Amino acid sequence: MVINEIVYDPDQIDTCDDSNGEWVEIKNTDSSTPLTMTNWSVKDATTTLRSFSGEVSANGYAILVSNKSCFLQNHPGVSEFLIIDLNTKIGSGLNNSNGTSGFADQIFIFDEAGTQVAMVEYSDEAVEGKSLALFGGSWEEANPTPGAENVFDPGEPGPSPQPGPESAVTFSAPSSVVGGQEFIVTVSFSNFEPGTYALKVLIGKGDNFIYGNTKGSSDWLTQNGKWAEMPSVSIVHSGSVSKSIRAKVDDDASSGNYAITVSVAEKNGDDYEPLWSTGELETIALKVTAAPVGSHASQVVQTGNADGAENQESPALTQNPESFVQGEVLGEESAQKEEFQLNFYVIVGIFGLIVGSGGLVLGFRYRRNNSVAAR
Repeated sequence: MVINEIVYDPDQIDTCDDSNGEWVEIKNTDSSTPLTMTNWSVKDATTTLRSFSGEVSANGYAILVSNKSCFLQNHPGVSEFLIIDLNTKIGSGLNNSNGTSGFADQIFIFDEAGTQVAMVEYSDEAVEGKSLALFGGSWEEANPTPGAENVFDPGEPGPSPQPGPESAVTFSAPSSVVGGQEFIVTVSFSNFEPGTYALKVLIGKGDNFIYGNTKGSSDWLTQNGKWAEMPSVSIVHSGSVSKSIRAKVDDDASSGNYAITVSVAEKNGDDYEPLWSTGELETIALKVTAAPVGSHASQVVQTGNADGAENQESPALTQNPESFVQGEVLGEESAQKEEFQLNFYVIVGIFGLIVGSGGLVLGFRYRRNNSVAAR
């Protein structure tokens, strides 16, 4: 939707003051879907919000008026179905002349969530009874046409169409990540038309953007994954919106300097059409540290060594590297050593007893033999 026409200095009516005749026209730019405005609000450059609700047909109009009766006195042929009566001033009342800021006033429209969906800043170009009408992206003085297409004075050429602001995508991501480790990329859309847009994270070196993975609706998807399975964002009104998506570098990616970017495709029926080629996308630098061989980065603990490289060890090894043996229970080895030492001393003791007993027997026999010889 857009703000399409403004009357801030209406024709004077005896029974109505100037602010009661002010109005703002809204146009639904969607040619197929009605625009429902429930608990929306409008304000001027002041902080005074005015709430309203209504519906605008596809490619149709609605008119926010300060006072329905005063509006119809100036525009008696307008269908009442198009009128949304605020029954109060628009903000604190629209200014008729420029202030020190260089403009006369501003008009803001917010949806039910408080998100700004439209904004106009105008200067005092229209004389009393005339409107400021939008044509081709620019504003010109015109004869008021509330609820209908804007028309300029006969014999005066209308302004040349001006290109609107270009759609743009910006994003933010960490400057350094570990291979296979999940991280968040926040993507911001500016000046996009209403629609559904799919997002894909691309990570690469040079022209080879083959190392990125994007978390889809159910699983991780490579750069060749289907657009329909990629995360998406739906833009209801023209303007800006942001979305955070999950991404990671390939588990087996080597350490080094990479580039990261985000590709966007617009949904058209059952198909998706990329808005830009890879070469047209803006990139930012991404430093990647390789994950350890045979393990997943999210399952390891990282510790730094003296030369700044990354050592990645299992949690069990970091607790007590000397006592950990694969397949053994911690503490079993020391118990086995103690048992072995005990058995060793028992054997030595028994051997000593045997040797000692043998010595006693030999000594006894020697003494006996000597005694016999003496006789």
